[in-house]
Amino acid sequence: MTNQNKNVLEEKVLTELNIRKGIFETSAAQKNALDLKVQVEIAFDSSGSMPPLYRNGTVQAIIEAIFPFASYFNQEKELNLCTFSHDVKKHKSVTESNLYNYTLDEIFKNRKFPLCGRREFYPLMHDIFTRDQEADNQDCTRLVFIVTNGNAYDQDRYQELLLESSHKNIFWQFISLETALQGNLLNKELLAGQGANNIGFLGFPIDRPVFHKRFYDLFLNKFLLWEKEARLKGIISRRSQVA
Repeated sequence: MTNQNKNVLEEKVLTELNIRKGIFETSAAQKNALDLKVQVEIAFDSSGSMPPLYRNGTVQAIIEAIFPFASYFNQEKELNLCTFSHDVKKHKSVTESNLYNYTLDEIFKNRKFPLCGRREFYPLMHDIFTRDQEADNQDCTRLVFIVTNGNAYDQDRYQELLLESSHKNIFWQFISLETALQGNLLNKELLAGQGANNIGFLGFPIDRPVFHKRFYDLFLNKFLLWEKEARLKGIISRRSQVA
């Protein structure tokens, strides 16, 4: 890529980011969500069926669409990102300066895609669930986006962790590509009598850019429903305010 092309692409992505920031903040303001204290991160499936979605720009489009969450809520204004199959690989955080070509510059150069990598949710979710002490901080909620195009092979293991996490201040927002997950990700009967329902599902429009308020409305609606339930059940001690 020439410097001129790089500058044009970077300017385009940053211009679009500013548009998305405005759309996101309008949605959050209307839902009285601007004062929440939330830590946002994202994980991308890197199993055998996913590489085409990295190459055709779908993954990059999702990063750009989700980044406004981190830009607003995360104190450092960065989005922590990892990829997963049967293992987990952490990548450099997404920032405004590396957003424009993140998938090629930061993922493809640092992630070897297996020909038929096994998709497992448990290693990823266990890593996220246990590695950060914020998981036990009732004054901060955690919003984790998991992007995948299929269900995982380790259903018994990840379902157990999902049930455990329903008593914690963490919300798992699954973004589904080319398939439906909701029907078999977690048996709703298993969740009955547990903590708050901390699982969300949403499909991503892979055939067009995201520049509409409804996209952010859908994510925020489910997250805020969980946040309300978690507060009522004492999982979150109070509605967290940004200091």
